[in-house]
Amino acid sequence: MIYNLVAFRNTNLDRAISICFFHGYSFITVCLIFTQTLSEVDVIMVLKYTDNIIKVYSTSVTLLLTTIISSMILLDFDLKSSFFTGLV
Repeated sequence: MIYNLVAFRNTNLDRAISICFFHGYSFITVCLIFTQTLSEVDVIMVLKYTDNIIKVYSTSVTLLLTTIISSMILLDFDLKSSFFTGLV
């Protein structure tokens, strides 16, 4: 954060102040931010009522379900050996 503040200070300050923080955000970017925020709220709720082991299991199941849905149903995603290596 300190490095970014120094870099921000050394840039063209007038230009940086004139453009909005959300300059260049598309609808997809806003949707991704919203999805990640909801995901983190879910993680907080899981950790509040359970423990880390349940969180790890639920994350693993989510990865498997996302893989199955994207590879077989929606996107015709081609599974490669590098994907399975990372999955293990």
